[in-house]
Amino acid sequence: MEMPTAMVQTQSFCIVHPDSEFDDPKFSFSDSQVGLEAPQGESGGTRGSDAAFASPSTDQQLEAVVFDRVFAPKTSQEKVFQVIAKAPVLNALESFSSAAFIALGATGGGKTFAVTGGAKRFADRGLIPRSISALFEALCNRPDRDQLEVSVSFYELYKDGVVDLLSEKRRRVVLQPSENGPILVGLLKQAVATESDAYHLLFQGDSNRHFERLPMNAETSRGHVFYVLHLNHQRSGRKATLSFIDLAAVVSTRNQATTAIAQSLEALRAAVGAMHAGLRPAFDASPLTQLLQPWLQPASDPVHVALISPMRYLAQMQQELHEWLVFA
Repeated sequence: MEMPTAMVQTQSFCIVHPDSEFDDPKFSFSDSQVGLEAPQGESGGTRGSDAAFASPSTDQQLEAVVFDRVFAPKTSQEKVFQVIAKAPVLNALESFSSAAFIALGATGGGKTFAVTGGAKRFADRGLIPRSISALFEALCNRPDRDQLEVSVSFYELYKDGVVDLLSEKRRRVVLQPSENGPILVGLLKQAVATESDAYHLLFQGDSNRHFERLPMNAETSRGHVFYVLHLNHQRSGRKATLSFIDLAAVVSTRNQATTAIAQSLEALRAAVGAMHAGLRPAFDASPLTQLLQPWLQPASDPVHVALISPMRYLAQMQQELHEWLVFA
């Protein structure tokens, strides 16, 4: 059955990690493409472009994966924010257009650094804190500031259960399907009057996330994380949301959390594949696809979705990185 065209404006971005193995001829990049050797069994070529991508160190033709923008190593966090998030954040305030920023990719690539930022330097703030600052700065200049309410929810999909990161003792909430997208019964949504309030909730919720220390990444996320800014214009009733989503990756450690992550990502790939084929996606196959349904197939108003793929190229992870980049 053919599905109606979803009103989704999508952009895709790649952020190249400075600790990548740049001397490997199987990897290269420009400001709009990433070139990787196609895994065995697949023919080299180009996705979204008309020409193969040549490695600068050899004559080898690499498979090119095309993005709206590829950020070179050591690109500032401010530059990443300006290109990816500033316009959608301000549009949410001006025209109440909702947006989601979804970070995905292999572990150790820098997803959490891109979305949340680093803790050591102020300049390392990620998309969430910079978006909070931009939002409240713009709010101060609006004559109807008193009519605009901003609130925050922060939750994690961990072992197929939704955990409210703003609650005491990581309280679980019920994921209830509905025609207009999932309802999280009992999820806290806390009003914030200043950017400091929103920062405080970010730090509070971040301390409740599930992490695991692994060789590839000292703070490996063990759950998919959603930080959501809700905008509500009280007089007109217009609403918008800004969702920042950090998708966990599958790792070699085998436990219940890893199994849940693998199953949820497989369900997401299947849903996206069905949409590309013009078929009805099985959004109810996984809690993750249920939570992402409003962004993959919105019920009414148009939405903006930015797919962000931070990657650290390592030869030993070449096939996994290839799969993630093509998916993004």
